[in-house]
Amino acid sequence: MHDTLPPTGAMADPSSFRIPYALSENDVLTAPSDALRESGYRCPECEDTVVLKAGEIVRPHFAHRPSSHCTGESALHKVAKLLVRDAVLRALAGGPPISLNLVCQSCSSEFSVGFPTDRVERVEVEWRMRTGAVADLMLLGHGEERLAVEIMATHKVDAVKAGALECAWVELEAEDVVAAPAVWRPRQHALKTKRCGQCRIEEREREAVREKYIDLVKTRWGLTVPNGYEADLARCWKCQEVLLLYRWDGGGDWGKTPPPTPRPSTVKWSYSNVVKHSYWATTCPRPGCGRLQGDFHRPRVLAEFASEIEAEVQARLRDRARAG
Repeated sequence: MHDTLPPTGAMADPSSFRIPYALSENDVLTAPSDALRESGYRCPECEDTVVLKAGEIVRPHFAHRPSSHCTGESALHKVAKLLVRDAVLRALAGGPPISLNLVCQSCSSEFSVGFPTDRVERVEVEWRMRTGAVADLMLLGHGEERLAVEIMATHKVDAVKAGALECAWVELEAEDVVAAPAVWRPRQHALKTKRCGQCRIEEREREAVREKYIDLVKTRWGLTVPNGYEADLARCWKCQEVLLLYRWDGGGDWGKTPPPTPRPSTVKWSYSNVVKHSYWATTCPRPGCGRLQGDFHRPRVLAEFASEIEAEVQARLRDRARAG
């Protein structure tokens, strides 16, 4: 951790916290290790003169004079914004690329996504959007807002701010930016990519297996999934035949509301020996069975068939891996 924040308490001495970067006389953001004693430097936030402190024992850093009213949080926030701006500008000029790393929502592993350098032309600090919200930084290209970057020093993006950000956005922690301006690990984001490549492959395989079984069941029993319905795969609790377990608005929980029409041939008004009354539900398509697939059985039969699908998915993935 960088020692950039002041001690806890309203009366913290401004000279007691370290400023990670300062502005040179030419407005260049300068690290303490690159600063010259004979030059003057200013705080990026308050513009007051700062002091370069360095020695055999003290690690090089900038500090405010005791008379300053600037806070460590505000200075850190401003420095992080300028570091992100400069990192983006260098990347756009062909310098070191931005490394954007996300955490997969499925497996929790970290993965890298491509930074949209080809779609970004410039970066602006403190960009006001049409909603009135002000983004800490905005990457723009071809007249469009491409990516908002928010810097978290003390307060994270809340639901109100997130709702006002009209484009994709990421939130970076200020301390992380100071440590590595071109390596972005968002604390939260609103990017389309949520999962790593391997998990996306697995999901495509899972959907392919699911669709295969649905098509087989449709063909075998002449079933359809009309508008207003969704269908899950399951096995009949009685005869183990693979079937489509239908869902619709108002269905489930022993619903008595008539399902929409046209109605699948296996959705029927049926009597349940368990609850001792009739309600709309899926029945088994197999002749000679026709058992009601009641709400008591639904969680179990869905879980069991999901396990069958997963076993086939894993087999496909192993075949894919062996094929290279």
